[in-house]
Amino acid sequence: MRITGHTDELIDTDGVKGISWNPSGTVSVWDDALNRYIPLHGVKVRANFTTRAKWEYTDSEGYYRLPSFLFKVNYTIIWERADYDIRDGRFGQAKFNGPNQKSGWSPNIGSGKQLMFASIHRAAYKMFYGNNLGITNPKLIAGKSTKIACIDEHGDDLGEYDGNVNALGIFTTIKIWSKTSGGSYHKTYDIFKTTAHELGHQSHARLLNNVQYVQVSKYVRESWADAVMWAITKNEYETWSIKLGYPARYYEYDRTNHFLWPHVIYPEYTPIFIDLMDAYNQGDYPPNLILSPNEKKPNDQVSGYTLKYINDNILPSSYGISSLYHTLKEHLIAGVTQEQLDLLFELYWEY
Repeated sequence: MRITGHTDELIDTDGVKGISWNPSGTVSVWDDALNRYIPLHGVKVRANFTTRAKWEYTDSEGYYRLPSFLFKVNYTIIWERADYDIRDGRFGQAKFNGPNQKSGWSPNIGSGKQLMFASIHRAAYKMFYGNNLGITNPKLIAGKSTKIACIDEHGDDLGEYDGNVNALGIFTTIKIWSKTSGGSYHKTYDIFKTTAHELGHQSHARLLNNVQYVQVSKYVRESWADAVMWAITKNEYETWSIKLGYPARYYEYDRTNHFLWPHVIYPEYTPIFIDLMDAYNQGDYPPNLILSPNEKKPNDQVSGYTLKYINDNILPSSYGISSLYHTLKEHLIAGVTQEQLDLLFELYWEY
């Protein structure tokens, strides 16, 4: 006890020796779009005294309750689940070291690296265990976990996926850079949506297998990951709007990047899968925009597809723009015509 620094624990601070108690509390996290703290679901909270350690996952209200202890405990949040593991930097387990006390602990995670870890966890938990809108679960083979590195610095991109190195769950699959070029932390919804985007790649790879996935054109790969990002993030904030009982300012796909296509820098990030689902036609908005000779707006009169339908029926046979088009021709849903499909694809044939 002296070696481990727990000699003071032998004397109960309440004056009554040997009375057991249950560590418990509620874990909350700040959300920039909702502008409030919300419960953090599915996070692993651990309490330990010397060599005795117990852990539990928080429920949908962020609540946890652990088995009983006699003395003060050290609290820790471990940012991991069976299917994914968040790393602090490129190596090392991401953790939140809490207090040492004989009472409950209810942290409000609202800043710094811990907020970034929590935002990654929110998206990963939704993709692996929550409502992922019916797409292929990104889970690796049995017993292996996806390594997601949260890098506490600015990167050229917000995220990066390298699935081929992690078929066995040993190396880092996904990297998320937590800071802007100015040194501040990204908004929580940017971290959430980026995590969903990168796990959208992994879901795609799990649907096809890694060998087939690398044969898919970057236009299909990135456009699908963008569609997953859009649909998952939109669903997350619409769900919170219902739960909170008022219209919340949820994250919406940044359409300003897709009024005009191709992009100047990254043309592979097209809105084509999003355009299959939404009822928004970039060809109509903004009506007074003056275009340069190289700028065009998609004529999107198609809507009604769902993420699950595309995942199950379109994506397995889509390796490029041509095969995507021909697969969609075979899967025209009610209300969508061949003419509308042709108009939507006019911009994409040279890619």
